[in-house]
Amino acid sequence: QLKILFNEIANYVSVIGASFNHKELKIGHRIGDIARHSCSYNLELMGNEIGTLEFSRANRFNDKQLEIIEYLLSAALYPLNNATEYYKALKLAQRDPLTGIPNRLALDETLEREVNRAQRYDLPLTMMVVDLDHFKKINDTYGHSTGDLALKEAVNCIERALRVSDQVFRFGGE
Repeated sequence: QLKILFNEIANYVSVIGASFNHKELKIGHRIGDIARHSCSYNLELMGNEIGTLEFSRANRFNDKQLEIIEYLLSAALYPLNNATEYYKALKLAQRDPLTGIPNRLALDETLEREVNRAQRYDLPLTMMVVDLDHFKKINDTYGHSTGDLALKEAVNCIERALRVSDQVFRFGGE
């Protein structure tokens, strides 16, 4: 969506770069180059934050050029909103709702990429699988809310032990 918008704006206003950022979703995307002068827009649709979009070029934008950009942006709000909502849905689909860590779907994608990378560069690859012994007994004895807390705490312990390059995923029920 950003590339389409950038190309459309470039048909009417000379721009050499554009960047899009969404802090909450941790999205950052740039097209072209960053230049000295820029115009920036915090995009929102019906109270929903879409992100910040910035266009840049070597010289200042005049009022007529800004008006053209804003007109084209207004036509792009729905497609940009749809793109960020789609990204949110993908991100949610790859997260375990209880612990917040990546789930089995994310593991499958990551594992394939990491195996390919290890093979390409002839690097070792290590995978550790952890099972919480007697976890069902915690749920049966103390209830599922206590089991949820135990699972979250186990994830916190594992994450504290990880290196920056390590990743943790929730593979199954435990």
